[in-house]
Amino acid sequence: MNLAQRLFQWLRGSTLAFGRTAKGKEVLLSKSKYLIGLQCPKALWINYKDKALLPEVDAGTEALFDQGHQVGLLAQKLFPSGIDVGHLSGFDEPVRATRIALSAKKPLFEAAFVYDRCFSRADILEEIPTDFTLNEAQSRQIQSHRTGMPHIDREAIRAFLQRLSYPLYFLDFETIGPAIPLYDRSRPYVQIPFQFSLHRVEFEGALPIHFEFLADGTADPRPDVLVHLKNLLGQSGTIIGYNVDFEIGCLKGGAEVFPEYQNWVDSLLPRFVDLYDVFDALSYYHPSQNGSASLKAVLPALTGTGYDDLDIASGDSAQREFTRIAFGDVTPAERSKVRTALKAYCCRDTRGLIDIVEALKTLIAEPASASHG
Repeated sequence: MNLAQRLFQWLRGSTLAFGRTAKGKEVLLSKSKYLIGLQCPKALWINYKDKALLPEVDAGTEALFDQGHQVGLLAQKLFPSGIDVGHLSGFDEPVRATRIALSAKKPLFEAAFVYDRCFSRADILEEIPTDFTLNEAQSRQIQSHRTGMPHIDREAIRAFLQRLSYPLYFLDFETIGPAIPLYDRSRPYVQIPFQFSLHRVEFEGALPIHFEFLADGTADPRPDVLVHLKNLLGQSGTIIGYNVDFEIGCLKGGAEVFPEYQNWVDSLLPRFVDLYDVFDALSYYHPSQNGSASLKAVLPALTGTGYDDLDIASGDSAQREFTRIAFGDVTPAERSKVRTALKAYCCRDTRGLIDIVEALKTLIAEPASASHG
């Protein structure tokens, strides 16, 4: 379940099946309401259900809106042949007008689109000219989208894989970073790991061995995280993560508070390798990634496995659910259910890293004609 779908859950009281109101009108999530929902799901619900509770727009905010409108009008002057569909309100009419105007092959102002019940408008939509100078990364992406085929830089992938040294450790943390610290010796918004998933592959072709930790109760989880990982990570072998600066930051933060682990954490740092680098450099890019190098985009593009089947499918949800069961008033059955979902989500991340590495090995073993790049 993606974030937009989870935000829609907050509208259950005002919608029927398939996200339609009692009057049969489809409920759509716009960009502005999406941002509201990120900050406060209850405010999102009020925007749809009871707008009378919303305060009036103050003069300062209105002035900001006016400035934005003026900037938009000025930008439109750069495209004198453009077609404006911004005068149409609602959802259906702007989308219909955009669909018709696209055939004119001209710049569009306030072009409107709906996808998966999400509504968005582009300030200016223009087709990329064939003679427009693109950098190498942009060229790869554009070519991939035009052909529908992935871009594969086998030499770069091979060089990355050669950096890996067995045993391999695939590591992922889930953290909380509350505004009001929940534990002693912490600060507002400091990311504190409450869970990890670790897969170890002893040698080429070996089956992965899974280890996991999930804090239970309200005690500071950092000491348990550190002691367990110190016992599991061994003295050698590559530690693989995705955006490893995050995992490194969690370990360094733990060592600052518990200095008896400082030397051990320092010894780990040279062993880290970031799998994200392959996709950030576009050594592999599939059009289904839609421009994203996030794990949520890469894993299904490369392996066909995603997160839609999980009850908890994002780090934000994991934070909220852990905090709820650790510090809230929930039944033992509910706590057990959420803990199971948390473990499944974190495990999916590290198992996904294994699957990505194996898929990359397969790619460099294929003949170049199997895909372009």
